[in-house]
Amino acid sequence: MFGMPTASNDELRRVLHFQPADLEANREGWLSEAQKARLHRIAYRGMRRVIALMAGLGLLTLALIAWPDVPMVCAAYTTLPLMITLVVIWLLRNDSRRMDHEISRGHVSVVEGYPVRIARQRRQLDPDTGTHIDKTQHFIRIGGQEFRSSTRIYAAFKDGARYRVY
Repeated sequence: MFGMPTASNDELRRVLHFQPADLEANREGWLSEAQKARLHRIAYRGMRRVIALMAGLGLLTLALIAWPDVPMVCAAYTTLPLMITLVVIWLLRNDSRRMDHEISRGHVSVVEGYPVRIARQRRQLDPDTGTHIDKTQHFIRIGGQEFRSSTRIYAAFKDGARYRVY
């Protein structure tokens, strides 16, 4: 999260949902309880979607195997997605334990300096038209560290101002 008194801090705090209690905890080298809760929600949002998709695929595979009218060859081919599903769920479970441990530790690192805003163009295939379109990705580099950011955060950084990133 961001510290240092600058004119753009109000905008960054608003965009990042950053509270004074968060800043105080970060200055002491720790995540606040609100930040831990927010990181848990963010970390598990994508994981829950993947698990739901993989569980659905697993159930479909089991249904095809159990269905009496499905030829055995077809059922045999569906066991591969079931095995992949089980492996992915097991890997995600291990990742979630690692993330829980890191977030629960709550240690915060600090980077200070003048930001360099970086916009990179990336070519992407548009599935609707079949043509290539350019997408812009935004990054902020401070003190040798580079952070991917949204357009709103990218725009909130002021040129020439010094920042502290937690």
